[in-house]
Amino acid sequence: MSAAYFLITCEHGGNRVPEPYRPLFRGMDRLLRSHRGYDPGALTIARELAGALRAPLFVSTTTRLLIDLNRSVGHPRLYSEATRKTPAEVRRRILERYYLPYRTEAQESGAAGRRVVHIASHSLAPELDGEIRDADVGLLYDPGRTGEVELCNRWRDLLRARAPQFKVRAATTPTPAAATASLPICGSASGRTSTPASNSNSIRGICSWATGIGAWFAAR
Repeated sequence: MSAAYFLITCEHGGNRVPEPYRPLFRGMDRLLRSHRGYDPGALTIARELAGALRAPLFVSTTTRLLIDLNRSVGHPRLYSEATRKTPAEVRRRILERYYLPYRTEAQESGAAGRRVVHIASHSLAPELDGEIRDADVGLLYDPGRTGEVELCNRWRDLLRARAPQFKVRAATTPTPAAATASLPICGSASGRTSTPASNSNSIRGICSWATGIGAWFAAR
């Protein structure tokens, strides 16, 4: 098999609300500016990764509160409180206009016959529900996929060596308690932008919005 083909995505790159749906978000300005509205810093890291790896980049700057591109269809948090109770036809239009095109384009972008390494860029809030996250950088992967395990372990060790001031973790357990206290989602949880094929690996790089950017630039 030929060299790996890198694919970079950023599903929560902005908090833009499309004009037709702005009435649904009246009074939610503060929420839109918070981490629930988007992932601060994730787009910067995604662009830097894509440039360094000379990889294609797929980005959404529409707020995750409209529809969460990092959730599977049918997931209870696919829609937020702003859109979850809208008529089924409205949700269908949102799905077809903002969700399906993004996911389809990313899934179909892989080069045939090449090993695909998909890296999704996210950021995490330093604190969630009163719990302090004890990680500055998190590498989330499916522990059942050997290639992802090996790549994330090597990446973690490199980051620790070059940026020892940051706490770097590789998530290997799907337990809800661990996800809440340290990293937001296990690598095998719902939320892959693409369904992994036998020759692909899908990794989520998650950084604290305040310190993760510094870790990435320090490790370059």
